[in-house]
Amino acid sequence: MNKNSLSEAHFQKWPRSKHFFNIMRITTLLLFVPVFCLFAEKIHSQNVLFTIKKNNVQLEQVFSEIERQSDFLFVYNKNINVNKKVSIDVKEKSIVETLHRLLNGTDLKYEVEGSYIVLSTNKTSSVNPSGVEQNEKIVKGKIIDDRGDPLSGVAISVKGTNLGTITDLDGNYSLKVPDNKAILRFVFLGFIPQEINVGNKRIIDVTLQEDMLQLNEVVVVGYGTTKRANLTGGVSTADATTFQSRPVQNATTALQGQVPGLTITRSSGAPGSTAKIRIRDISSINDGRPLILIDGAEGDLDLINPADIESVSVLKDGTAAIYGARAADGVILITTKSGKKNQPLKVTLDAFYSVKTPALMKKTVNLYQYASMGLEIADGSWTPEYSAEDLPLIAAGSDQVILNGIWGEYPKWYKSQNWRDLTVGNGHLQNYNLNLTGGGDKYSYMISLAYQNEKGLPKFGVDKEDRYFIRAKSNIQIVKGLDYELNLSYGASDRLVSSGINQGTDNLWELMYKARCWQPMYNPAGGYYTFQGYTNPAQAVEEHGNTTKTTGNFTFNNSLKWEILSGLNLIGRAIVSKNDGDENEENKVVYVRDWDNEIMRGTYFPNWNQRRYQKTLYKNFTLYAEYKKKFRELHDIGVMVGAANESADYDKFSAQRVNFTQQEIMSLPLGSTENQLALSEGYAWTINSVFSRLSYTFADKYIIDGVLRADASSRFAKDYRWGYFPGVSAAWRLSEEKFIKEAGIFDDLKLRGSYGEMGNQSGIGYYDYIQLVKIEGAKNYPFGDGTKGQLARPGNMVSTTRTWETIASTDIGMDFGVLQNRLYGSFDYFWKTNKNMLIPITYPTVLGTDAPATNNGRLEIKGWEVVLGWRDKIGDFEYSVRASLSDAKNEIVEKGGKDNPVLGLNYKDNGYLNGYPLDSYLGYMFDGIIQNETQLAEYKARFPKGGIPGNIAVGDAMYKDLDGDGVLSVSGDGTPGAGDAVYLGDRNPRYSFGFNFNASYKGFDLAFFLQGVAKRTTFLEGAARMPFQEWFWDPLEYWYGKTWTPERTDAKYPAITLQDKRNYNYQYSSNTRHNAAYMRMKNLQIGYTIPSKITEKMKIEKVRFYFSGEDLFEIHNVPGGWDPESDGGSNSYPFTRNLSFGINVIF
Repeated sequence: MNKNSLSEAHFQKWPRSKHFFNIMRITTLLLFVPVFCLFAEKIHSQNVLFTIKKNNVQLEQVFSEIERQSDFLFVYNKNINVNKKVSIDVKEKSIVETLHRLLNGTDLKYEVEGSYIVLSTNKTSSVNPSGVEQNEKIVKGKIIDDRGDPLSGVAISVKGTNLGTITDLDGNYSLKVPDNKAILRFVFLGFIPQEINVGNKRIIDVTLQEDMLQLNEVVVVGYGTTKRANLTGGVSTADATTFQSRPVQNATTALQGQVPGLTITRSSGAPGSTAKIRIRDISSINDGRPLILIDGAEGDLDLINPADIESVSVLKDGTAAIYGARAADGVILITTKSGKKNQPLKVTLDAFYSVKTPALMKKTVNLYQYASMGLEIADGSWTPEYSAEDLPLIAAGSDQVILNGIWGEYPKWYKSQNWRDLTVGNGHLQNYNLNLTGGGDKYSYMISLAYQNEKGLPKFGVDKEDRYFIRAKSNIQIVKGLDYELNLSYGASDRLVSSGINQGTDNLWELMYKARCWQPMYNPAGGYYTFQGYTNPAQAVEEHGNTTKTTGNFTFNNSLKWEILSGLNLIGRAIVSKNDGDENEENKVVYVRDWDNEIMRGTYFPNWNQRRYQKTLYKNFTLYAEYKKKFRELHDIGVMVGAANESADYDKFSAQRVNFTQQEIMSLPLGSTENQLALSEGYAWTINSVFSRLSYTFADKYIIDGVLRADASSRFAKDYRWGYFPGVSAAWRLSEEKFIKEAGIFDDLKLRGSYGEMGNQSGIGYYDYIQLVKIEGAKNYPFGDGTKGQLARPGNMVSTTRTWETIASTDIGMDFGVLQNRLYGSFDYFWKTNKNMLIPITYPTVLGTDAPATNNGRLEIKGWEVVLGWRDKIGDFEYSVRASLSDAKNEIVEKGGKDNPVLGLNYKDNGYLNGYPLDSYLGYMFDGIIQNETQLAEYKARFPKGGIPGNIAVGDAMYKDLDGDGVLSVSGDGTPGAGDAVYLGDRNPRYSFGFNFNASYKGFDLAFFLQGVAKRTTFLEGAARMPFQEWFWDPLEYWYGKTWTPERTDAKYPAITLQDKRNYNYQYSSNTRHNAAYMRMKNLQIGYTIPSKITEKMKIEKVRFYFSGEDLFEIHNVPGGWDPESDGGSNSYPFTRNLSFGINVIF
């Protein structure tokens, strides 16, 4: 785009330093805002005195100098000759006198509109091209974005003329047009231009849609920003709309599926639950996680108010090398919302109420199915509770109760009980956000307040969490060239949950799964009833005690920017953050009762109470200088050099007492002094760093960036602390080449590549290079008078030669846009290598302690990402679609030592396998079910050396002897190729995809988002892995009608038995494997914005009502009510569907 052409746009010449800090504004304390505002009002740009001495230079250079010395911005059209040579010599003159001297004798005139200086020519054309009498009139209107916010600085021009204007701070404009045939063109940076015929209209209001390609959009990268057009690496972004009106617990959940290469996997639907984040798969076996920086301060996506987020940048490749040792798993940069200069106070209120319902829940059999399956057991391994004669009564749902009807000891019922419906209901999530923004010529501010209340799903006990968020930001120019920025944030949560909901294995979700399908909730006396003395799920939740947890996180983030010379800035930032957690957990004895209300036994013995407190103090001090300069309109050079000190100090204390004589008040001093426990632990770490970046762009076509960082970590011995992490990236903007422009196909076309090295220290203890002594015993210290002897032993084996894991990342990519950027997309292919991964080595147990890991491993990851989008407008109907698909596959190339494969999941606890992905499943190849005695004899003969049960019979499973050695075994004699187990897949998500659709028509808007995974291997685990895993657990409904019987010989699964051979029949194999691929309707929004002509009468800028649904449905093949996103266990809190109604109001 020609920056001086009014027919294209009024060009606002934002100096890079101003643009940089418009993006990276910092906030101030609430109490400081009024003081700063009063101070800033006194230093209005109109009162700035200019000193300029230029001789025979281009007019544009003088404009740039005026902009540098003030906040004025020049706006002009293509008729303005800014290359004209001028001379000026002024000293401490006002803007009026400066411009008078500069423009005297020229054909130019100016108008000052706030901080804008609008230039025009004195010459007017007397030619009427149309040959008809002109009928001039005034057209007025208001320009807003697709969220209803007014846009200031929008360029409005009359197509084919030099007539034009810009919108004011409220988005209003007024323009004289020659006649009704005039066409108005509306252009604003980052938005799609529009053209509208004037006709008979005198009021023309316009809603501009954001340009999804946004080549001039500023993207946050490490220690700076850059235009999207100049990005040289694999950086993906998300904006505030990702989090808008979403009924989600935290920002992590909202990002799921939104960014290619960013994989987010949830593990629980409980209030306050978290998710696992990976960028382009895993980078080490040592459980690293992405570095998350919120306005430059390390933070947690779960601890930030989603409504505060303005933009998200995900550094996925070598561009993350600027963060060195912390960037092995990628970097997520969060920029929070800020106020705008010269903006009157704007108040935004957003509120919604959401009903939470269980999504997928694990389904056990009903009573009829249970009784039928019990009757299938024909090998004498089980005495069924019900006979064939009982089935009609069960089918009829009889209320009859036969005392001592089961095994002559327990009552027999004929009515089925659904424990899911009995114990689980609906919850809610309500959220309230208040945002205040504004600013003057020299300052801006933003204040955000939020409250969130969430209630869980259980009908019994208590399960809730309250979350509170406060953020205050401000940016003020203290004196010319010196800006101070302050950003304060505080987040807190209060969690109150019944201990029986989540505690241990006997929690609600496990007990609900194991509860008998005929067991009533209550006995005739109204007490909780327990069959055979096993815990009633509802009673466990009500009487087992409560757990309370309070957390708080305060971050003080401030910086100074000093503009030393034009283009040269010095930035210093200081960050101090404190995170606290205080938890109190009760474990009360629960006394279970029989049908006669007699106490059968007590569970959860002994009772106890534990108090835990922890805190982390984090500090980061950074100083860096940056220099940016453009020479001869062809050469852009940028240099940045800096240093940082980062440290953290962690402390934890816990105390426990047991055997309370009463359970009403379980304060620690009231417990027994016997067997009490007190523990304390802590650690501290420091990283010192120096870093640099050098960037060069030629003719806006050829771009290269290089970075180098050095980090020294306190976790390593003195001679091994420093790690050096280089990175380089380059791009070729083919769309700027003449031959591409002449082809007229591509609006944007760019090839790019990057290479970078990042460090990882996740597998290293804080003091592994120092010999530690571990103290054991004296568990009653410090309470009471009694003491116990203490034991001391070596706590670790010292390793002084270990150093950083080094992850090398390479990326090759392409971006394109065609058909006026309506069709756009990108493609990336990448590979990462952990060249010296820390791996554990197994030694004889005679060592007496664990041996240290060594840098002998190697892990490789390869993958790709593709994005394709389309947007268009047909009249008042606007729509856009965007699809993304990405994949990454890891492989352990070298792990050291001999493999020790196991049947099932091979993961960190039992050892990974060379040549396989992390978390791989090994299993046997299923070969059918034994149908008759002849086939049984043939199968036994196939394995003369064993490996199969001695009591194997007709109806049992068969597996293939792949190595032909006559024994069924995992790895045979251990030689390559031996054994019968094969790779059955891994539990890493593969082929992650997302699909966004957005549409609007006048005041209505519709959006939906689909997210999913096309491949992931899972197995039903634990109590669900087979029918009748234990005789006292109800089987999964999935197994009903699918097991072999003499009448059902085509069944998929072997016959039911309670003999030990059931583990053989249902072990990990190709027959029990499931593909956990899924597609989920992640979000659906329908909204209506009241016309502005109505709201303006009420002095309200915008009112939008909306419905928003989260996780509304999913398509998948995982059986039994298991959610495909969860693991195969049976005791996890279910995910929820959220149906919310909300309102958004802007004053």
